Amino acid sequence: MEHTGVNALSVTISKVTPVGDPVDGNVVELRCQAAGLMAGYIIEWTRLVIVGQTVSIARNGMSVDSRYTLSTLMSGAQNKIETLTFNAAKEDTAVFYGCRVRDSAGLNSTLVVEAQHLYLTVLYFPSAMYPICFPDGPFTAREGMTVNMSCTTELGNPVVQMQILTTRVVYVWTYDRDFNKEQMKSLQLSVTAANAGSSYDCKITPDSQTTSFIGMERSCTMGPISVDNMTTDTTSSKPSTPNVTDTSKIPATVSPGR
Repeated sequence: MEHTGVNALSVTISKVTPVGDPVDGNVVELRCQAAGLMAGYIIEWTRLVIVGQTVSIARNGMSVDSRYTLSTLMSGAQNKIETLTFNAAKEDTAVFYGCRVRDSAGLNSTLVVEAQHLYLTVLYFPSAMYPICFPDGPFTAREGMTVNMSCTTELGNPVVQMQILTTRVVYVWTYDRDFNKEQMKSLQLSVTAANAGSSYDCKITPDSQTTSFIGMERSCTMGPISVDNMTTDTTSSKPSTPNVTDTSKIPATVSPGR
């Protein structure tokens, strides 16, 4: 990416390594080349996550963030080439890295003379804690009650596939997605006797179009379910007890003489 202004200043930013999209943990090397620099001009590296939230990560030949290593390949009166090296992380997905030239000697030291940006996306599979099942493992429920069941996972990049598998009663699960973080499938299960012994496996697998995470998959299980049958109120089910009168407390009756 290059832009040339009327002052013949040009700025170029590019990704040197890796060739394709980096996977979480890969080393990433970006390069900025500035030509036609004037006295007092400095190079600044930035990271833009959300519009309006640009953070300076290296400035005037020095890194200001310990995550990034800055090195200079060429430095002359008018030309400079710098490289920025760091380990890719899933937080770098959909991030713009920028290289810009500032006029530090002018009346306005914050003036950006020229700038270019590079879009970076990082491939990643959900971290080891996912998927998360609720309830997790075996549980007991009374017949007739409602149990809230769910499976949650990070989205991944590309977004992973999520399946709910069972050999028993099949239900339609509700799908929800937080655009930036997680996806979830949920079910409000009205427990019946037919659910006894059933379990539901939640399985996440890589997107079928990617070759970055072949063979990776994880799962968790909701169940097996133990169902307690409904019983009627024990008080109402007891047989009625006949009223027995204590005859010792009844006064004797005397028959009238004949």
